Amino acid sequence: AAKDFSDVRDIARGYVLALEHGERGAVYNLASERTLSVRSIFETLARIAGVEVTPTPRAGLAAGPAVAVRASAARFRERTGWVAEIPFDQTLGELYAYCLDSLATGVSGGPRS
Repeated sequence: AAKDFSDVRDIARGYVLALEHGERGAVYNLASERTLSVRSIFETLARIAGVEVTPTPRAGLAAGPAVAVRASAARFRERTGWVAEIPFDQTLGELYAYCLDSLATGVSGGPRS
């Protein structure tokens, strides 16, 4: 499966723009307009972690048809100029570093930017 993933910081920035410049009652998509497969995310996390892994499908889980979901943020971009700016590899790297830090310190909470 491939989905449209976005960094929450980009989406939060979009929400602010929607409040400031959106049309009341209008519907907008906030999306990166890129698809990433779950496998590519898995492989990126493995690369970031510096480990070699081989994904193994869960026994008894039937593979379904390949589905790719990509949203268009064109209407919102035209209204506000918003685009997703944070590369998802950066998101994954920062998330990984945050998790390592949380495990090392025993402190949990939101990631520090």
